[in-house]
Amino acid sequence: MRYLLLISVFLFYGCSLSMPLSSKFRKVTLIPIDINASKPSIINILFRVEDDKGNPVPNIAEPNFAIFEDGLRLNDVAVFKRLKKEEEKPLLNKTIIAIDMGNGVSYKKRKIIVQTLEKLIQDGTIKINPRNLLMVVTFNENIYLISNWTSDRNKVLNSLSKIYKSRNGVAVNLYGAVAKLSTLFGKRQTRFEVRSIILITENGDNASTIPLQQTLKFLKNTHVYMVVIGSSSTNRALEKLGKNGFFPIKNYSEFLNAVSGVFHKVNNFRDSIYLLEYVSPKRKSITGDSIHTVTIKLLGKGGAELKAKFDSSNFEPVKPYIEITKMKKVKDHQIFLKAKSKWVNAPSKFVWQILDPEVATLTINTKNSSEAILSYRKDVIGKTELVVKDITNGLETTYPVLIGIYRDTIFNFEDGKIPEAFEIGGIGWKVVNENGNRTLKTLHVGDNQETSIKWRGYFEGNRISFDYRVSSEEGCDEMLFFIDGKGFYQSGETGWRRVEYPISNGEHTFEWKYRKDGSRSKYQDSVWLDNIRIYSK
Repeated sequence: MRYLLLISVFLFYGCSLSMPLSSKFRKVTLIPIDINASKPSIINILFRVEDDKGNPVPNIAEPNFAIFEDGLRLNDVAVFKRLKKEEEKPLLNKTIIAIDMGNGVSYKKRKIIVQTLEKLIQDGTIKINPRNLLMVVTFNENIYLISNWTSDRNKVLNSLSKIYKSRNGVAVNLYGAVAKLSTLFGKRQTRFEVRSIILITENGDNASTIPLQQTLKFLKNTHVYMVVIGSSSTNRALEKLGKNGFFPIKNYSEFLNAVSGVFHKVNNFRDSIYLLEYVSPKRKSITGDSIHTVTIKLLGKGGAELKAKFDSSNFEPVKPYIEITKMKKVKDHQIFLKAKSKWVNAPSKFVWQILDPEVATLTINTKNSSEAILSYRKDVIGKTELVVKDITNGLETTYPVLIGIYRDTIFNFEDGKIPEAFEIGGIGWKVVNENGNRTLKTLHVGDNQETSIKWRGYFEGNRISFDYRVSSEEGCDEMLFFIDGKGFYQSGETGWRRVEYPISNGEHTFEWKYRKDGSRSKYQDSVWLDNIRIYSK
């Protein structure tokens, strides 16, 4: 990936309610977050839009943005311009809801808090998904966990009843507690992480053992919103603490509207971040000049622009291809498939073909040829292959599809064969007989080489276990095991060991890998595997 020459720092500003783009729209600013280029010639620009009062400007439609290179406007269709969807943005939003129990909160008030959070989670005002993680805590002099970081809204809903049992306390250190809350975010999981704290407190009590300015330093890159209940007048100190949104209300009858307002601001900020993608027509020139300027302009009255330079020396034309953009199980023996042609302008018309009709059949959507349902035999587990053609644009692809469900499955290699479900990569593996027991073993792996096994499929179970043995140079040559890209490594002389890991129902990729560096060899330079098992209970 080649990075463009532009500041790539996340800048945070105060937020409030915004208006849709119109002829009466205020002057706005495009604030760059990150701009990069990737092969063959794709440019992605991540930026935020705010008005002249620092308010976020969400939901601007794609046609309102124009792209210029070296001062000349590009044709939107020719360069495949598009605003990417929320799930495509490289953003992670982490939000903490913190409820102050320092002044004593009655059961009746807690019930209102719980019911309000339940309603806003269920109607989608509080977003909880892989891009929007939520934590809920209560606090007084200490912090009590209600629901840890999760993307599962049901987990949050099931945890909210803990608020009824949370301890009351004395309000002695509000700023100190808020400073502690900032540590709950942990290390940044991505370069672009939006952190928000929603504080709910009563009576505007800001008693604390540390000064406000010290707390604000902890919250430099964190959005803070406050709902203050029962405060008769504006508290300037608390207003500074709730720097991104301050909601003083008289009583709990206004609580739902206040919390809704907070999350409206939170969502507006997220929706004011845009990711614009296009394909640059620039290439390395005969004179060797490959540095160009891209300008993104917001059209209409009150428009704005941002500029960056990029290097096109390694740019090549994009090559059209077909991708399967959606793939989910309809039910046990059916899978929904959706095809899409990338980098084409003509409307696609697809033709589908199953290569093994004895194993599976296809039902094509007669109104939309990009959609199909694959139905497969109940006794089949593994994969089959499809051929998908875009006859309008002259494209074709072969696509493997995982079929069947693994339940209570064990591979012990006693038949002397490597299972067909295993994908072998690198040098290879073989089944060997050691002391009357057949196991899977790596072939000879040389310096700076590796070998791997991948097992992909749909699984119904709660854990996977396997036996392994490693004989290698400790700290240099190692075995690695991954579940969906995350895992552990082991090196040295281990002897036989058994490990077990939790899994969830659904599609997974398990991978075992042995890799060797370029230094000396030691021991047998091998890995053995046996008794790979999925447990459903």
